[in-house]
Amino acid sequence: KVTLNLEYPVELIVTNENITQEISNDPRQESKFGFESATKEFKTSIVFPAGGIEPNIDRQLSYILKTIAGFQNAQGGELYIGVNDSGSVSGINEDFKYLNTSETDTYTYNKNIDSYELQIRNSVKKAMGGTSNSHLDFHFYKENNKDFLLIKIKEVNKPVFFNGSLLFQRTGNMTQ
Repeated sequence: KVTLNLEYPVELIVTNENITQEISNDPRQESKFGFESATKEFKTSIVFPAGGIEPNIDRQLSYILKTIAGFQNAQGGELYIGVNDSGSVSGINEDFKYLNTSETDTYTYNKNIDSYELQIRNSVKKAMGGTSNSHLDFHFYKENNKDFLLIKIKEVNKPVFFNGSLLFQRTGNMTQ
């Protein structure tokens, strides 16, 4: 005979004092962009996957498109590209020379901001359709000679599917 004990062995008491202490001990330093959250995400590049040193625009754009779909299937949000996880501007300027390295995108792009937006929009339209694309506003900024991009993503009132079948949604500071 097998018995399963479902009792939690330690008493857990949560008070406002415990919560206040935990938040105040947060080791992260808030940047001028704030923290990643249910409505905010930072990506350093559309070319280099996190932790990667080899360019792979198709792989990284796939992550970015899933993030966009997740925001559109939730309450919308802001996606900063050219900003690292700690909220520092890393810039997108290095991405320009890799805009024509996609194995799936047959368009030819110039090495500039206009083509950068165009490549993202073409990828969104191909993976998620024109409705998704029409719910994006692009804003480019410059800080210390480094360009970065803020995409303001509006909620879409019907499900946005990635590649026709995958459904992503933003929950907390992650897309699932």
